[in-house]
Amino acid sequence: MTDSLVIPEEKRFPGLTVLGIAPLLAEAIRTVQAGGSVRAMQESLAARE
Repeated sequence: MTDSLVIPEEKRFPGLTVLGIAPLLAEAIRTVQAGGSVRAMQESLAARE
């Protein structure tokens, strides 16, 4: 789950991980502005996991 949606405390459960989306959006914007490919960026991020 990302922090792009507010998840009320009563709907959260153990094991739910909420990830910040701002760094990913910032990287996508930088990549596009530099003429790069968001798909290539996604593949690069996936390879790091």
